[in-house]
Amino acid sequence: MITHDGQTIPKDPNPWDPDAIEWLSMAWDDVVSCNGSMLSSTWIIPTGWMSLDERENVPVIDCDGTQYDHANQVNMSTTETEGSFTFTNRATFGGNPTLSLDRSVTVKIKTL
Repeated sequence: MITHDGQTIPKDPNPWDPDAIEWLSMAWDDVVSCNGSMLSSTWIIPTGWMSLDERENVPVIDCDGTQYDHANQVNMSTTETEGSFTFTNRATFGGNPTLSLDRSVTVKIKTL
């Protein structure tokens, strides 16, 4: 699982396994706490990738044990075997006025 808190630069030390089906998570706790509830989520995915499932506004725990209560997830698979690919989560939040923000993460695939 790759998670991102929206405040630090994400680190992906291991290349994506092209045979893997993995969840990508984007945390939005900081925005929800300042701008109200999450209203919608859309994933913008690169060509060659396929979204198998999506979850909105769910709790996740990242690899260092930090829990985020408001994250969006996409379950991805690909036929790509090499390259860098950027995934963007566009979320809309309640409040006055309604707020729409993008957060992105780039993953790398390298055939071994």
